[in-house]
Amino acid sequence: IVAQEIQLLNNWKFINYDYGNAPAVDFNDENWESVTVPHDWAVQEDFSFSHDIQLTTVVQDGEIKPNYRTGRTGALPYVGVGWYRTNHTISAKDLEQKVQLLFDGAMSNAKVYVNGQYVGERPFGYISFYFDITKFLVPGDNVIAVRLENFTGQSRWYPGAGLYRKVSVIKTNKTHVKMWGTFVSTPKVSKKSAQVHLDLEVLGSGNYTVLNEIINPKGISVAKKSKDITLKGEQKITEDFKISKPNLWDLETPNLYTLKTTILDKGEVIDSYTTPFGIRNIRFELDGFYLNDKKIRFKGVNMHHDFGPVGAAFHKELFVRQMKKMKEMGVNSIRFSHNPPAPEALDVCDSMGILAIDEAFDEWKIGKVLNGYAKHFDLWAKKDLTDMILRDRNHPSIIMWSIGNEIMEQYQPNGAEVCV
Repeated sequence: IVAQEIQLLNNWKFINYDYGNAPAVDFNDENWESVTVPHDWAVQEDFSFSHDIQLTTVVQDGEIKPNYRTGRTGALPYVGVGWYRTNHTISAKDLEQKVQLLFDGAMSNAKVYVNGQYVGERPFGYISFYFDITKFLVPGDNVIAVRLENFTGQSRWYPGAGLYRKVSVIKTNKTHVKMWGTFVSTPKVSKKSAQVHLDLEVLGSGNYTVLNEIINPKGISVAKKSKDITLKGEQKITEDFKISKPNLWDLETPNLYTLKTTILDKGEVIDSYTTPFGIRNIRFELDGFYLNDKKIRFKGVNMHHDFGPVGAAFHKELFVRQMKKMKEMGVNSIRFSHNPPAPEALDVCDSMGILAIDEAFDEWKIGKVLNGYAKHFDLWAKKDLTDMILRDRNHPSIIMWSIGNEIMEQYQPNGAEVCV
């Protein structure tokens, strides 16, 4: 089986209610609302300042005592528990392979169940995450359920609520390229030639051939290398390619190449994985930022993840519209404030020639709100930061990583210790 992604966007059932633990497989959801994903359960409800009254001290504004604030999160009822359920059919042949369930983001405190069995959880609502659900599946119909819970005082802006980004089932051979397992870099770049370096992680067992091919923006193959390998679990592979007269990625001509990785078993393709990337050189000097040896002045904005009256549900066409408006204003760079964006947002920045700052957190151990990320920092920060970088590291639009916004530890003696 060659890797196959099936987006689970339709035929979801939703209820904004706390049923406690996961509902049984045969739980009656007849009266639940039928929805499509991406879905934001709060945006369609009425506005009221009572939805999120916060007693907090805004140190950044010079406050020394707490004050009550209302409507910081849009005056929408995002607080509460929401259940999502859908059915997905799996064949007996699929179960001979590997089946993974991928969430681009789920707001928030997600707990995932398959056929009534607990699979795993992820508190951070902005992070992409996935689970191997093969062992929980049966041939035929399967029930996927997700419990989400937002708390009062969880955010300083409107976070949205629900499965507000894509959900996908990904089927692969047991031998396959690891999820987010490619890292393409361009350590040497000039107009005459470029070095493209690949770090690749493959999972499986047995003897195989790994073919890596680079395809240029016109769809023409410009470099190819193959390697015979013996797998015993997880293995890392490196390759280097030389590209003559590369089409550079920049703001005016955001050229995108594609790395296609294919795993063959005695000539038969068993897995295929594509990685878009750009060939460009970036550096920071005392006098500013340089892209392909050209000094670029940032003309940027901070962009939160919501779409105003449409809510937080991510729709690519709406983000494209936003970016077109930004470019008309003269914007050439975006800081995603203050959390990782939907992966498709970075795809748009890549294709439209917009520089991006990818930001991890709004707070570390010292919180700014009652139930913010500080509650999860000790247990989850390393995992969340790692997954953000693994997911996003191939985007040529990213020119900077941010590990936090206005972090309170910067004022503490041990702030540097927390950072490292």
